[in-house]
Amino acid sequence: MPSAGMRVLFCSYGGNVCFLHIISYFSLSKPLTLATEKRSNDLPKAKKPVGKGRTARATNKPVALPANPTTAKTPAKAAKTVKTTTKAEGLVRIRFQLRYKTSFGQSLFITGNHPQLGMGNPDQALPMKYFNEESWYAELEIDTTGTAFTYNYLLKSADGSFTTDWGRDKTVDPSASDAKDLLVMDAWNYAGYFENAFYTEPFEQVLLHQRKAAKTPAKKAVTHTFHVKAPLLQPHESLCLLGSDALLHDWDTTQPILLEPGASNGHWSIALNLSKAQFPIAYKYGVAETATGKFIRFENGNNRVLYDAVAKDKQTLINDGFAVLPNTSWRGAGMAIPVFSIRTEKGFGVGEFADIPALVDWAKQVGLKLVQILPVNDTTATHTWMDSYPYAAISAFALHPIYLNLEQVAGKQHKKALDKLAVQKTALNFLDTVDYEAVMKAKLDFVKKIFVS
Repeated sequence: MPSAGMRVLFCSYGGNVCFLHIISYFSLSKPLTLATEKRSNDLPKAKKPVGKGRTARATNKPVALPANPTTAKTPAKAAKTVKTTTKAEGLVRIRFQLRYKTSFGQSLFITGNHPQLGMGNPDQALPMKYFNEESWYAELEIDTTGTAFTYNYLLKSADGSFTTDWGRDKTVDPSASDAKDLLVMDAWNYAGYFENAFYTEPFEQVLLHQRKAAKTPAKKAVTHTFHVKAPLLQPHESLCLLGSDALLHDWDTTQPILLEPGASNGHWSIALNLSKAQFPIAYKYGVAETATGKFIRFENGNNRVLYDAVAKDKQTLINDGFAVLPNTSWRGAGMAIPVFSIRTEKGFGVGEFADIPALVDWAKQVGLKLVQILPVNDTTATHTWMDSYPYAAISAFALHPIYLNLEQVAGKQHKKALDKLAVQKTALNFLDTVDYEAVMKAKLDFVKKIFVS
């Protein structure tokens, strides 16, 4: 894996091998640390103790939002714009509740690809209101005929700088239900959470087990939908849910409620009717066997607690962040190599971009999962061997011409011209080391010859 101090651009190629390209330097040590102090939960445990270890990070704190926040004191002009939400008007009231403990001078906003959320412009984001030391809230009215939108939370510090919670998986679809009132309970996704690494393209598309999204019919009379992420479950395992209410099976581990895998890998959800539940409810996620439903274990940390009230035409969406499960179970061996060292008979005295597929095929055969290469940006400054240092790029975008494959550049049209270089090609390939100046001169001379300006 890339060491601290390297910034990597992830992309995938060939089977189950992940290909990494170092593009510049910066410190990875900070964002990859486990910031458990920001994920702690100080709620008292339920009467039945379940689980020990790392504290849960997405616990629903006791929050009782105003029954009608729009009736709070506001400037006269703002009060005139407030509308009463009715289904006849085709509107749904969406109330966002974020569990986040701010410091003095900090404030929170919601941004997203919706006009009322500023269309991604932080200066036009929806401001949230402070409720207590553990929670902020905001609300808006959306046309029920509108399309789904994605959103994120913004933390504005006293100096005016913004910090965005990580990920693009927070979405709301106003047309998904007939509810007039939608309560969305979210957890802040700190970018440094270790688990976020498993939601990058290499892991989602190549390295982790790919699950098929569940195709279950829509349930009627749903009051609560739980969303949670668990990226490292084994192929035969599923996430499950148990809690302190009869509708959550009273902690009975012989009857775990299995969650369903989502469209994105590592996402799990379950829609339930908790209209007859007794709130508050203590609950916890766990792991169970998919085929048999046999319970395996609870997540670590304290019980999560849901404080809510069921009402007519209301639905609650709980985004619980990550299930608190071991996050160090994935293992993968790999190799680091500069492209100029991937030399084959098809090259011209140096390893080339066209040689990378052969390297990836070999890596897959021997069981490697990662390939890391050195920078491949153009370093041509003096036209001498001193330009061979890969970290002295003259451009952040231009690729180095030394990695061109002349056979592919020439094509059929210039094959005869390239054949005249066969002797020089053989001699350069025979060398134990790369003759940087000779290779560069031969390639640039040929390219200038066939691409006459």
